[in-house]
Amino acid sequence: MNEDETVEPATWLSDGAERAAATETLPERVADRYDRRERLGRGGTSEVWRVFDTQLERAVALKVLHHPAAGSSWERFEAEARVSAQLQHPGIVPVHDLGRLDDGRVWFTMKEVRGRTLGALIDEVHAEGGPFRRLLEGFLRVCEAVAFAHHEGLVHRDLKPSNIMFGDFGAVYVLDWGLAKHRSAGETAVEPADPGLTRDGTVSGTPLYMAPEQAQGRTAEVGPAADVYALGATLYHVLTGRPPRTGLPLGALLEAVATGSPIAPPSTHRTAAPTDPAIDAITLRALSHRPEDRYADAGALTSELAAWLDGARRRAAALEVVQAADRARDEAVRCRSEADVLWEAGSSALAAIAAWRPETDKAEAWAQQDAATDIRMEARRADVEADRLLHAALQIEPGLLEAHVRLVERARIEHAAAEAERAHGALRHEAALRMHASALPESHPVRRRANAYLDGRGTLHLVTNPPGATVTLERLGLRARRLVAVEEVYLGETPLHGVPLPMGTYVARLEHPDRDPVRYPVEIGREGVWDGIPPGASEPEPVWLPPRGFVPAGSVYVPAGWFRAGGGPPSLRQFPERRLWCPAFLIDRHPVTNAKLIEFLDDLVDQGREEDALRFAPRARGKGSRMNGDLIYARTPDGHFTLGVDSEGHAWEPDLPVVLVDRTCVAGYLAWRSARTGRAWRMPQALEYEKAVRGVDGRSYPWGEAFDASWCCMSDSHEGDRKPVSIERFPVDCSVYGVRGGAGNVLTWCEDAADAPLPEVRVVRVPPGPDDRIFVSRGGTWASSVDRSRCTTRSRLEDHRATTLGLRAALTVEPD
Repeated sequence: MNEDETVEPATWLSDGAERAAATETLPERVADRYDRRERLGRGGTSEVWRVFDTQLERAVALKVLHHPAAGSSWERFEAEARVSAQLQHPGIVPVHDLGRLDDGRVWFTMKEVRGRTLGALIDEVHAEGGPFRRLLEGFLRVCEAVAFAHHEGLVHRDLKPSNIMFGDFGAVYVLDWGLAKHRSAGETAVEPADPGLTRDGTVSGTPLYMAPEQAQGRTAEVGPAADVYALGATLYHVLTGRPPRTGLPLGALLEAVATGSPIAPPSTHRTAAPTDPAIDAITLRALSHRPEDRYADAGALTSELAAWLDGARRRAAALEVVQAADRARDEAVRCRSEADVLWEAGSSALAAIAAWRPETDKAEAWAQQDAATDIRMEARRADVEADRLLHAALQIEPGLLEAHVRLVERARIEHAAAEAERAHGALRHEAALRMHASALPESHPVRRRANAYLDGRGTLHLVTNPPGATVTLERLGLRARRLVAVEEVYLGETPLHGVPLPMGTYVARLEHPDRDPVRYPVEIGREGVWDGIPPGASEPEPVWLPPRGFVPAGSVYVPAGWFRAGGGPPSLRQFPERRLWCPAFLIDRHPVTNAKLIEFLDDLVDQGREEDALRFAPRARGKGSRMNGDLIYARTPDGHFTLGVDSEGHAWEPDLPVVLVDRTCVAGYLAWRSARTGRAWRMPQALEYEKAVRGVDGRSYPWGEAFDASWCCMSDSHEGDRKPVSIERFPVDCSVYGVRGGAGNVLTWCEDAADAPLPEVRVVRVPPGPDDRIFVSRGGTWASSVDRSRCTTRSRLEDHRATTLGLRAALTVEPD
């Protein structure tokens, strides 16, 4: 038929069955060799019987026409027998014998095949869910059988699920070679009455699986590529449960096939089959409209499908390992949860037992904590096993996304923990995170999240009181191992909202024409937001800008906000690192000097309070039972105090920090200073002092993480005798707010009692207690080790005098 003609039903093969009703019975014996046993099945033109081969003593199948048809019917029937006999392949049913009955009907015998058609299996699997891998592996054997036929020069021309049989013991057969033709021979034309049946006419094949050149009747062009198309249509049916084109009448269907109307990828249909884009691509290439765009023959299709299936097998095996890793990870989570409960129970029990009680009273609580430790080890082992299994899965299938996704998430968690602890392992986890993220497609959401995490970009919101302050942002970076301003950028005027910034530490310089300039440090964590919202609030607390002249000379202003407190070596008696909110305050830039304390003492003398002046004056520590020794300062004839050389030969200079003062002296100085200035000066709190010298980013020293003895006054900073030095020495020992001497020279008295409860989220000022309590001091000294020079140093302190202990004043700020 021509390309533009309408297909009309012609003579249906099923009509012959009605005419052959009288001759459908098989004789009891055929060719004196085969004994009739039972009928196995019946079709439109033929039927199949089980017969017994008396010569070889075996049961075989005998296929016989319904009647002695003339023309194409018996020619096709006989061609099927001869073609099947010529194709010696495990996927093609072998033919044993060929002949005619006495009434003229043609028959042939072949191996009896037991099983189900591919079409029936497809319906079952898509209805109930099942072994898609078995279908796909069976389909691969179909492709291999057709590839063999193509190699032998034969084209099937009617491949479809109903012509494929899945037999016992994994056997797969390609049936019905009646339309097959040799590429050098003419064709037998067949035309179907139904889209699912074979047509007898000038168009050969089954329209639902027919190649466009077949649908257009271009007989000379029907070659191996036509079989490839039919295999593609069958594969489409396997993946989706339906042929590529359904629901069309015969004429419209043939036209759609002939014109190549678009076919949606198999994965667009809801199905439990694999939705790998690679199998979609294989299927759609086989279904290409133009023969030259398809695979050249079934062999080429077989090679690509086999490669995909090999990958699918590896993927399935690797996924089983991933599932084992998931089970191990679930076990780790369960163990950690159980350990937390046990540890908390043990800790609560110990807290309720007085420290002096004997160990027998504490044994049960200790046992709970020990059990928690053991279970945490089990959790760690389960995590290690999960990691091992995920890497084993990648050994099976290096590109397995599921394994890479899990390892990305694991590396991110480990990296965040190591980075929070400033551990060296952070770099190793970052490398693993980058490696596994790069194995994912660029559009994969886990890769995008990992890249965002690695980029670390966060957001700054900044509100001031009053608004309209100009903001110049200094980015801090390492220079000579210290954190210093390496770049400046003008951000505009406050309020600022949603300013994107790379992770890191910054100092915002806030300037307003009516206010004192303010230094406001900012830490942008990974994907973090710095917004100045206090604990328990939902809106930012504006950064208060003090009026002009509010901050006196010699003091610095520390704005309210979050900072990282604690951490560091346990020997420093500090608590684990936590993020705290600290209200605004003022603090002295330098420790109080000898010159300033003498001014205080002389004023007391001038007021007639010489006894108080002598009580508050620095003294050497007494010997034996004496708490106070000799005066450090000399006296002038008029009773004033002066600097000189003490009884031990030490020279005292005006700009040296005050030492050898007890809490009584500190309290007296602060009361005097408050009276003179009209402000309630006090000792700083320990956490206030830590923020003032440390900033907000949790650094170990005022200048960063590295240490050198030339940067502060500590035990290794002296060429000769170790001693306090001028407050102007060591300019590197300076915080982001401008507080000097935080890492060395002298300690600072703090008003906190050593047993005061530690805050959870907010620094709350606790008024000083009685003088007989044990208090704390902060900072490093001229005699400190490297560790004791850290910003987290916290010393328990009785009310005594020391050559390493001085004082600073602080002031609570109440923003207007």
